[in-house]
Amino acid sequence: MRTTRYLFVLVLFFITIFGCDERTVEVEEYTIDTVTVSPDTIVIVPGNTQSDSKIVATIMDEDDFPVENENVRFETNLGKLLHLGARVGDIYQNVMTDENGEADVYLYEQDVAGMAQIDIAVYGDSQTVHVMIVNPE
Repeated sequence: MRTTRYLFVLVLFFITIFGCDERTVEVEEYTIDTVTVSPDTIVIVPGNTQSDSKIVATIMDEDDFPVENENVRFETNLGKLLHLGARVGDIYQNVMTDENGEADVYLYEQDVAGMAQIDIAVYGDSQTVHVMIVNPE
């Protein structure tokens, strides 16, 4: 009798938890409205990784309002990315948008010339920008 009662309670529990929940979670998709790159060319200073380019992405919702506190992923194939809140540069950075919907990183050269590709992604959209890294003349 006792086992039957526990089995009944267990079945009732699972029906309540899994059988009656018809909620759907809507995940909002955002767009990368603008991306600015300044400057779009970095000159290598040998032994000094202070040459940089600032990349700013502005994220908007479907009603064209800036999105605050949304994660934006930046990733590069050349150089290192650094956000002011991060301790070290890496090939990627995850940055939260501010009250204006902006997230920014700095691309630092690592003494290697070439075309840096920076991929920017937010849930629902992605864009790619480029920064040329050149040797000094």
